[in-house]
Amino acid sequence: MSTQAIIIIVYGLFVALGGVMGYAKAKSKASLIAGSVSGVLLLASGFILTQGIQAGYYIAMILTVALLGLFAQRFLKTKSFMPAGMMCVISFVVLIVLAIGLF
Repeated sequence: MSTQAIIIIVYGLFVALGGVMGYAKAKSKASLIAGSVSGVLLLASGFILTQGIQAGYYIAMILTVALLGLFAQRFLKTKSFMPAGMMCVISFVVLIVLAIGLF
């Protein structure tokens, strides 16, 4: 299993668990749905990548860019590092790892 696939799978778990935590803490159904859907799609792209299918890279890259934009927007609006700032940093690191993995 490649390092990039492992990172994508772990990132997908973070995103999904973040959605569940958002629901548990603030009763935000939007967080639960968005986190779950994004997390499952990231997990799927990680598993696709473990099968040697390059589409997993591109799916994960698109999702990571979208999530980075979302978390950055929320961080700028709330000025709170937790959870938006932390997820923004994690998303940026994942994006860099994916970009390095493509070349």
